[in-house]
Amino acid sequence: MGLNMPARTVVFTSVKKFDGEDNRYLTGGEYIQMSGRAGRRGLDRVGVVIAMIDEAVEPDTLKRVTGGGADVLLSSFHLTYNMVLNLLRVEDVDPEFMMKRSFAQFQRLRDKPALEEKKKLLTEAVDRIQVENEEVFSQYLRCKQLIHKRQEEIAAIAKQPKHLKNWVQAGRFVRIVRLSDGVVFHWGICRAFSAKSATADVEDPKSYTITVSVICNKVHNATDTITPCHVTEYNSISAELYTVTFDFCDIDKISTLKINLPPQPDSEQGRTQIIQTLSKLHKSYQEEVPILTLAQMGIDDPQVTKLQTQTANLEKQLAENALVKSPTPELQKAFDQYTQKAELEKQLESVDGELSAMTHAVFSEELKQMMRVLRRLDYIDKDNIILRKARVACEITTTDENEILLTELLFKGILNSMETEMIVALLSCLVNVHRTPDGFTLPPEFEQPLKELSAIVGRIASVSVESGLVQKEHNYADKVLPSLMEVTYLWAKGAKFIDLVGKTAAYEGDIVRMMRRLEEMLRQLAAAARSPAIGNMELHDKFMKGIQLIKRDIVFASSLYL
Repeated sequence: MGLNMPARTVVFTSVKKFDGEDNRYLTGGEYIQMSGRAGRRGLDRVGVVIAMIDEAVEPDTLKRVTGGGADVLLSSFHLTYNMVLNLLRVEDVDPEFMMKRSFAQFQRLRDKPALEEKKKLLTEAVDRIQVENEEVFSQYLRCKQLIHKRQEEIAAIAKQPKHLKNWVQAGRFVRIVRLSDGVVFHWGICRAFSAKSATADVEDPKSYTITVSVICNKVHNATDTITPCHVTEYNSISAELYTVTFDFCDIDKISTLKINLPPQPDSEQGRTQIIQTLSKLHKSYQEEVPILTLAQMGIDDPQVTKLQTQTANLEKQLAENALVKSPTPELQKAFDQYTQKAELEKQLESVDGELSAMTHAVFSEELKQMMRVLRRLDYIDKDNIILRKARVACEITTTDENEILLTELLFKGILNSMETEMIVALLSCLVNVHRTPDGFTLPPEFEQPLKELSAIVGRIASVSVESGLVQKEHNYADKVLPSLMEVTYLWAKGAKFIDLVGKTAAYEGDIVRMMRRLEEMLRQLAAAARSPAIGNMELHDKFMKGIQLIKRDIVFASSLYL
C-alpha cells in the first residue's frame, strides 16, 4: 500500500523481522528502503529516523544494518511453458540461445575466472602429494563408506512406522536427531505418536509424527527457533522442557528403558520430574543408554537380512586391510596424506563440474525436459515446430504457470457443457492458495467436475515425472486446491460476501485475492476460446459471463472506504 502523505519521522520498533523461516536482522537494503520514507523533498530539510533497540546488539551488526549498501541484485529468471512456446513460434529463434544471453547466465559466468584459478591451484596441490599403497587406503575408505551406507539403509527400514508403532509408547526414552538439518536434540521422553493422515503410508517414516519432551533453550517469542540444550547444561533460567513434534525419520535411537509419566506431565511439577528423570538417565549411562536391537523389535525383513550379510562381509574385508590388521606409524602417516589428497581431488571434481555447467545455458537440462513434455502432449512435433494446442497455450500467461493445464481443459471439451457458475468454481481451484483442511468435503455436484480436472492434472503430472521434470506426481497435483470451490460457486450465484465467510476458514483477503486472480484467468481463457485455434464463441461468452458474475460488490471494490 502506498501512502501519499508527508512523513518527517520513521520509527523502527525493532531492527529484526520474521522472514517466514526465522527472526533475522534487517538487511542494509531493507533498512535504507524504509528509512528513506523520512522527509519529503521540497517539504522537509531533513528526515528523522528512530530505531528502538530493545535487546543487546553487536555494534558491527547495527553498523551493517544502518550503514550497509543496497541488497545484491540476483536474477529470478525461470522457464515457463509460455516462454518456451513463444520463443519456438518465432522463426530462427532458439530458446537456449536466448537463455545464454540472460542476466542469470551472466551471473553464472561472472565466477568463471575465479573457478579456473581455483582449479589450477587444486591441480598443483594434488600433483605435489605422492602416496604409496594407494590401493590399500582406497579399499579401506571404500569399505568404511559402504558399511556406513548399509547401516543407514538398515536404520531407514527400522524407522518405518509398521516397525516403530509398537515401541514408541508414552514414557519410552528416544534420542532425536532432526533429519532436515542434523540438529541433535539428545535423549527425550516419548509422549505420543500419530499418523499425518488416514491414508498414511506405514512404510514412510515421514508420514507419522512423534511428540517428545526434550530439554531446549528458552524461547521468548512464538517465532523464535527452538534449539536443544543438553541435560548437563540445563538451568531453570535459560532452559526449559518443551514438547516438540518430530517425524519418525528424526528418531535416532529407541531405548529399552521406559518410565511412567507423571499424572500431569505438562504442569510445572510434572516438567520438573521429567527433567530430573532425564538427568538421572545421563548420570547412570552417560551416552551409553541401552537401545533396542532389531531382534528385540521383532523386525524380520528379508532386505534387512541381506543388508546385514553385506555389512558382515564388508567388515571381514576391512579387518584384513593392512591399515587395520598391521598398522604402523608410517602407514598411518601415508594414510593421512592419502585422505588429504582424496579431499583435494573431491574439491577439484566439484570445480570441474561447475566449470562444465557454465558451458551450458542456465536451465538447459530443464529446457530439454520441458521439450519432452511438450512433444508427449502434442504441443510441438519432432522438429520443434509448434502445433495447434501450442498456439492456444501461447495466449495464456497465468501467474501460476498453468498454461498447459488450462489448454488441456479447453481441448478436452470438459467446460463446454458446464454451466457458467460451475466453470468459475472449477477454475477457482487453480488460483486458490488456501490449503485444503483435513476432513474437507464438497457437495456431490462438485465431485464430477473436480474428478475430471484431477484426471487432466494426473496425466500432465505423469508425463512430467516420466520426462524427469518433477520428481513425484503429487508435486504437480498440489496445484489443485478445492477449498474455495463451493464459496466461488455461491458467489457466482449471487450470494452475499458475509454469507461466504461463514462457510470457510479462509481469511477474507484470501477470498478476495483468489477472485481477482480468477477474473484475470477468465479473461485470458475468453481470448483463447475466441482465437482461430479453437473458435468456440459459445465458450468465450461463458467466460465473459463468468467475469460479470464474480466482478461485483466488495470483492472488486477499488477502495474499502465505501
